[in-house]
Amino acid sequence: MKKYVWTLLLVLQYYFAYSADIVTQEGQLAIVKHAYSLVNRGTFAGKVEVPSIGIGNRREAKLILLLPEDIPIKHELLKEGYAISKKGDQIFIEGTDATGLLYGVYELLESSHQLLHTEMVRPSAEQARFSFRAIKFNLPWMAYRSSLCLTQQDNTVRSVEFWRAFLDTMATNRFNVLSLWSLHPFHYMVKTREFPEACPFSDVELKAWEQFWKKLFAMAHERGIRVYIINWNTFVPPSFAAAHHVAGYSTKPSHFGAGDTAKIIEDYTRVVVRDVINTYDDLDGLGITMGERMGGQNPEERRAWLDRTIFAGMKDARRRISFVYRAPLSANEGSGGSTSEENDLATRQQVEGLDLNGQAYVEFKYNWSHGHSSPKLFIVHGGKLTDKYRKPLPEKYKYVWTVRNEDFYLLRWGQPDFVREFIKNNGDDFVAGCFLGSEVFIPALDFTSQEGSFKTWQYHFQRQWLWYASWGRLLYNPNTSDDVFARK
Repeated sequence: MKKYVWTLLLVLQYYFAYSADIVTQEGQLAIVKHAYSLVNRGTFAGKVEVPSIGIGNRREAKLILLLPEDIPIKHELLKEGYAISKKGDQIFIEGTDATGLLYGVYELLESSHQLLHTEMVRPSAEQARFSFRAIKFNLPWMAYRSSLCLTQQDNTVRSVEFWRAFLDTMATNRFNVLSLWSLHPFHYMVKTREFPEACPFSDVELKAWEQFWKKLFAMAHERGIRVYIINWNTFVPPSFAAAHHVAGYSTKPSHFGAGDTAKIIEDYTRVVVRDVINTYDDLDGLGITMGERMGGQNPEERRAWLDRTIFAGMKDARRRISFVYRAPLSANEGSGGSTSEENDLATRQQVEGLDLNGQAYVEFKYNWSHGHSSPKLFIVHGGKLTDKYRKPLPEKYKYVWTVRNEDFYLLRWGQPDFVREFIKNNGDDFVAGCFLGSEVFIPALDFTSQEGSFKTWQYHFQRQWLWYASWGRLLYNPNTSDDVFARK
């Protein structure tokens, strides 16, 4: 079989779509470098020509990176789109932005397996159907529950090698948001000037944590993945609770009941949110949960608490970030779940009044905790979803569904037709996309599989590869054929 010398043309155009959280050119460049490294890992011959975007010195390879003015994009693609075409022995990958460029490289490498000859390349073009394609990842630190199945994950989730593997899986399956969930992770990230007692770590220990977070966030950005932190609001670090005799439920997490509304908790929450945003430039967004430990307050009191704490801290920060406002889980003073038109309307008004330069999302828990029970929507957490969030159509936010997996979180699953039907039924124009994940389970250390020669995976998420592939690829492009999953 005749082999060809390839020239791979990767074209970068700085295009920012409606809800693709704006990233800097430096951030775009990191993605291009990663795309370049993927192709350069293979066996190539020829020259590499690197223009003035600063990827590095000349070296032996088969890659030429060109700026958009050199080869203008001819395809009307938007939002993380790419087009693959060929002319003679030349292969062109054109991206509407750096992430689209990266997806084009993934597609080329996956479809051709070995870069040997041009006949193996099929011209193609894709773009993102949904702009928010998120994994819900539960942290083992200040976790939602307390058990061995969570604490045994500490070392694995702290491992950079684990995250490299997990982020690679996310990116190849076109997920573009990593959301990290914890009752209160902030004392693992910063020590505030005003409340140093809230951080239990020495300066050396905290520095190690800071390096870990920054490395994780940077690796995510290299793969076109934005990072959000989602927390529950009136929890505080155990060290802070003990020092000030407040929020005792934080020392051994207990979720339901009245929240502590002491002013010192408000003051701490405001400054820690400010400092986390200021410390981590690669943190793209935050999110809140209007639910657990906010009992005893009516909905208006809860919204006012958010204004004085989290939203105030965001305003005090030196930059603006995006935000996920989880729809209130209760329309009364309880924690059990309820909805009302009045509460939905008031929540909408608060979201629309936020001072954000980034994107705002309102999140709903699709069919409560059982997102895979039906491709049709029946309820959200709280009850029936009213139409107040979408009538009139929102201009300052979009819906995001959380498709929870409490149905088979330990088992393999692969039903692409379910995902296609879900998108058909729930993919209105005001929907940005989905969170995918479980309430508590962490797909890192695999403690459920027997060891043996049959085991070809290291981490639990690799055992469930088809679940990730089905949701990620179809949220990106619902027309993705089953052939894509078969060739994996």
